[in-house]
This record gives sequence, structure tokens and C-alpha cells, in this order.
Amino acid sequence: MPLYAISYDLKHPQINAEEVKRTINQLAGHKWHCLEATWLLDTTQAGDDVLLAIRAALGSKDNLLVTPVAPGGCHTGFGTKCAAWLERHLPKEHDDASCETTGTTVESRDPADETH
Repeated sequence: MPLYAISYDLKHPQINAEEVKRTINQLAGHKWHCLEATWLLDTTQAGDDVLLAIRAALGSKDNLLVTPVAPGGCHTGFGTKCAAWLERHLPKEHDDASCETTGTTVESRDPADETH
């Protein structure tokens, strides 16, 4: 299944932030939302379908990026639950030893450490 990074910048978050989150949560697949305006979506849907679904919830001046996640990503500083999701879903290279921080977890700095 492709893994997509979804990132957005809402000009008026008080107006449409909840609708954007609701729309992403309704998409098929496994979701990760441990950064404020960034999600990861592990889905069988095509990237342009993901973009079109979310775009419907955006305001006319909002920005949206939907891009595939390639092997070789690294992470650090996430709580146990968020880091475990990344370990399960991030694409791996054949020799993943190049990323010393992969798997590094700390106690969550944010009580909202959650995945969907």
C-alpha cells in the first residue's frame, strides 16, 4: 500500500480545521497524526483521489500537499505510540542502518500522542 504524507496550511483554521480532520479520518487506510498539520496515510487510494477528497474541505486560500513517502525516512522525539506506528508503516530500505534515529522514542511531550 502506498504511504502518503499529507500536510496543509489553513489560513482560517477556526473555520475549517475540524472539517479537514474529519475528511482525512474518513479516508480508507491507516492514519498517523502526531504533528499538528501533518498526517501520514497508508492506503490503497491514489494520491490524486486523496488530494481531491481533502481539497473539498479546504478554504480557497488554504494550501495542501499530498506526496508519497519514500524509503529511508528517519524520526526522533515521538512518544511510544507514534514511533511504533512509524516503525510499522514507514517504507524500509534494504539496509536501513543509515538512519541512527529510527526507532528512537522518548516519553511523549504531548498528551495528544495519538494515531488513528
